[in-house]
Amino acid sequence: MSGSAHENRCPAYYALIVFTILTSVNQLHRYLLIATIEPMSNDLQFGDKECIVDNATEVQAFIEDVGLNVTDEEFCAADDGVRCINQTSFNNVTLCRWYYTGTGIEFEILAGPVFIIVLGLLGVPVTILAEVGNINRKNVVGVITFLWSVTILCTGFAHTLVEVTVWRFMLGFFQAPFNPFSISILVSFFPPTQRGLAIGLATSGSYAGYGLSYAFIALVELIGWRWSYISAGIGGAVLGILTLLTVKNPPATNDRDGVAALPRSFKDIWNALTPQPWIILSPIFLAFACKMGYQYTLSYNLNNYFGEYYPSFQTDAILSWMLPVAGIASYVMGGFLSDLVGRRFGARGRLSVIVILEIIQIPLYILFITLDLPFNLITGGLSIVAGDGWLGIGLSAMADIVSQNIRTVVYALFFCVMDVLGGSVMVAISPITEAIGFRAALLWFGTGMVVGGTLMILLAILALTIKQRRGGIDPDEPLRVHQESERAPLIDKETTSMS
Repeated sequence: MSGSAHENRCPAYYALIVFTILTSVNQLHRYLLIATIEPMSNDLQFGDKECIVDNATEVQAFIEDVGLNVTDEEFCAADDGVRCINQTSFNNVTLCRWYYTGTGIEFEILAGPVFIIVLGLLGVPVTILAEVGNINRKNVVGVITFLWSVTILCTGFAHTLVEVTVWRFMLGFFQAPFNPFSISILVSFFPPTQRGLAIGLATSGSYAGYGLSYAFIALVELIGWRWSYISAGIGGAVLGILTLLTVKNPPATNDRDGVAALPRSFKDIWNALTPQPWIILSPIFLAFACKMGYQYTLSYNLNNYFGEYYPSFQTDAILSWMLPVAGIASYVMGGFLSDLVGRRFGARGRLSVIVILEIIQIPLYILFITLDLPFNLITGGLSIVAGDGWLGIGLSAMADIVSQNIRTVVYALFFCVMDVLGGSVMVAISPITEAIGFRAALLWFGTGMVVGGTLMILLAILALTIKQRRGGIDPDEPLRVHQESERAPLIDKETTSMS
């Protein structure tokens, strides 16, 4: 990092604040589906449905008239909702109506493949094209923020499931480059000794946005699902324009001090990717795919979980503040520990922090699923604090491993694997639920994903240790050359050159 950047930290801190806010908006727009899916599905009529009482007075009169010995609810729900199918009426009044629950395969597809897989797959080509085209990274972040906010706004005008699907697809398309570019900008702004905390703070915005999506449940009841999308879209578009006008880029990377220049062609990108330590990066990618599968599954089903087992629990009043508090604490703590251990042990130390925190999280998650209120809230909050700050730590570890000139593309590949695989597996929740029940599905699936991710991180640590020892590097010493010149600890001069 240049001397001028050290002298003036204001652009770096301002970018950190803006990108933290943008991450919050990114996640709010992503998870707004949770708050709106129930009224949206009833308005547009898709997903799982139940036959419920439409006019209790007339239903009771009809039951008494024909001499049935059933409750109002049993009357409408009988025979898989035949009275809704036949539109049974009494005194010219329809007795029962379909109620769409906001669950089912349509919801899983909107939450998963239509958005998450698109988000992952398109991030790589869009990022590569932007890198090859030498497009200003800050401008990329500002423009895509504006464009994905427009798709959110347009969702408020959808009148069919197909239209919602198209706008959800476009949301994934425009959000795809956000993480690779915003994280690579922050990594360039901050030195290795502060990088974990900086990335942790930025990515903690994801929990702020996720928690805000639960606050939108109350807003949806007040102004409707359409205006919720419209207002959220307008706010995001304004922030996108603000980013374009006010955020500065970090100092440009150049060939001085032995650091390779940024790639300017597809051949340059390939030549820069080839020598990276993929034997270490591959298990890290798979580990975070497992962890993301757990997080996506729980995130998109948490509201349904409390609605199923604790219908009187006010998710908007409790989770809207509890999730951000626990999540931000997790990311900040993880980033601090990552930097603290990273100064002594480098990437290996950062990855070890993930393992320790995940071992603590696993039993807490099990208790969250199995216990009842209020103990599940306590263990659930502690579970988030212990283990959900993993993303910032992992991104910091990869910044220690990967050459500076190719980080943006590697981050795009990382988010691609994480989102595509993690987003795909969450579709399995519906069939697993049919087989063993909703609570058991969340318990075994979530626990299995976290355990699998932890094992993959252990494999990455093993590969990293072996490579260090074979390279004659003392694994117990931090790599001063990396911290001074921004060269990755596992990459020597030969591998950083664009041969």
